[in-house]
Amino acid sequence: GTTIEDINLDGGSIVLQGDIVTSATGDTDADVDFDGAVVIDGAISITTDVSGGTADDGKIDFSSTINPEGSGTDSLTLNSGAGTITLGGVIGGGTALDALTIDATALTISNNITTADGLIDINAPVTLTGTNLVVSSGTGTGNVDFSSTISGNKDLDILSGTGNVIISGDIGGTALTSLDINQSAGTG
Repeated sequence: GTTIEDINLDGGSIVLQGDIVTSATGDTDADVDFDGAVVIDGAISITTDVSGGTADDGKIDFSSTINPEGSGTDSLTLNSGAGTITLGGVIGGGTALDALTIDATALTISNNITTADGLIDINAPVTLTGTNLVVSSGTGTGNVDFSSTISGNKDLDILSGTGNVIISGDIGGTALTSLDINQSAGTG
């Protein structure tokens, strides 16, 4: 990938075919902002976790949809270190991603997330801002794993087919309106 300090991508369709790694120095942040629909083409990683400390770790913001190109190998890994991540649009709405992994100090989810029987691995405290949210790994063996807290005065459905639902943190720092877990295996 290419190492840059701060990027803001605008457009009707933004196609990602390679990794993005940011760096920052002193008074700059390592932020990545997407202001348009994003298409994932391949196994893509976006990292704003700056080595050598957390002061310059950047945020990652998606204001619109994220969908795969459709080749069957389209996954997304987001790592913001001490930065935050905001998912403003539907993830995998038109066609589902193969897998999604998120590592951050805070994650805001505003819309549905869907994978095609692939892993959804969220390693961040989650705040829900959209209504009637669905996080689904499809009908197959994909696990849905929340390793931290989930809060927000919203409805949340977690669907994992024959995969596991694993929730390691507290639910409802700000109480959820409702929580529905549909799985046929594992713990929840």
